[in-house]
Amino acid sequence: AIRRGMDIFLATQQPAPQAGWGLQHFPDTLRPAPARTYEPEALTTHTTANNVQQLLNFYQLTGDRKYIARVPEALDWLD
Repeated sequence: AIRRGMDIFLATQQPAPQAGWGLQHFPDTLRPAPARTYEPEALTTHTTANNVQQLLNFYQLTGDRKYIARVPEALDWLD
């Protein structure tokens, strides 16, 4: 269950060049979803920064490089 929880971070990261995360995602496509009808689908910088930190933590806990493989893409998007 813990691995599945960590792996959702990988599944919800969007493709480059916008390799960030949204606050919420559609359950069927895992694309960013609006929370309210007047909000657009969007990626957020603060969520992306937090998720990058979490991926670094997951790597430190597991030693599995899959958790840090796409971190550079996220950092490029934040830059």
